[in-house]
Amino acid sequence: AGGAGGGYKISVLEDIFSSNNFISSVHSIAKDQAGCRMLQHKLDEGSAEVLNAIFSEVLLHIVELMMDPFGNYLCQKLMEMCSIPQLQLVLDKVCGSLVKISLNMHGARAVQKLIDVVRSTPHVPRLVAGLEGAVG
Repeated sequence: AGGAGGGYKISVLEDIFSSNNFISSVHSIAKDQAGCRMLQHKLDEGSAEVLNAIFSEVLLHIVELMMDPFGNYLCQKLMEMCSIPQLQLVLDKVCGSLVKISLNMHGARAVQKLIDVVRSTPHVPRLVAGLEGAVG
């Protein structure tokens, strides 16, 4: 797999995606410019199974990925597409780190997206509490 800063060769990415081995490498692929784009295309293909698999992998590293120059785009796309119970899992993971994430230029965009999508759910007080924790 591509190391930090090294990135993936497109041919390697194509192999990983064509063999459906990308799920186990979502964390590192999401931090690669081309890889992140390919993951977003996978989400666009509309398979609930793929969305859930990518979501589960991203959730494990969501605080880090929200602050990643490329990973934040995948996080934002997942936030738009995931279910309300999945959004609750995101909040479980990020509420304690919202300040840190918000202070990061990539993270700030991802937090803005989180606010946008949570706005129409019952989880608004939870998000507000997380953000107030940041201020207080």
